[in-house]
Amino acid sequence: MKKYTNLFFDFDDTLYDTHRNSEEALKDVFSLYQLDRYIAEYQIFHKTYWENNVRLWDLYAQQKITLTQLGIDRFKNPLSTLSGNKDNFPKDEFFLEINSKFLEICSHKTAVIENAKELLIYLRDKGYKLHLCSNGPHDIQYKKLTSSGLKDFFETINLSEDIGYNKPSIHFFEYVINKIGASPKNILMIGDNYNTDVEGGMKAGLDTVFFNQANPDFIPPQPPTYTVSALKEITNFL
Repeated sequence: MKKYTNLFFDFDDTLYDTHRNSEEALKDVFSLYQLDRYIAEYQIFHKTYWENNVRLWDLYAQQKITLTQLGIDRFKNPLSTLSGNKDNFPKDEFFLEINSKFLEICSHKTAVIENAKELLIYLRDKGYKLHLCSNGPHDIQYKKLTSSGLKDFFETINLSEDIGYNKPSIHFFEYVINKIGASPKNILMIGDNYNTDVEGGMKAGLDTVFFNQANPDFIPPQPPTYTVSALKEITNFL
């Protein structure tokens, strides 16, 4: 009998190529909203945006900010930092509008991580029960799941906005574990974010797969059960 029966999957940048799709959407909103009024060089804005975005998602994972505040600050912070024109700077409603358009554009992008669909087909055919575990917003995640063609692979879709807790909170994982009625020893958590997916999973008593394609030099403070740099490597042990 195989050890794992249920597999928990992160979504963004584990299966869905969020970074690639967001890159395209970012260019679209920069042009659509004429953000060159505040910073002429797109590449400078681009660099500051991504640094800020990573920090905001870390704060959200710690439940220090809401999704609404994240949506405002995603564009407000880099533009206010880089803009030389502090007079008549837009109100928060403007940044919420940009963020809404940005997310809407993103939600229709279809790029997935290499071999994502092939892996899910393989695991489904092997009899594993697949569950999505994501910190993303409800409406947008469902649109992205549909656009990417990944929605029907999952028996359950578990989102922080619905649960009321974010990964890496143990309450998030306990909620899903209780929901599916499985033992932690038979669950494997798979994700690209060490803090939210791996550490969070370990604290809940789960074995973990760290999908580390972004930073090969990173040394985890506590080793996950498995580390892979490509999704297809998961078939070596499942």
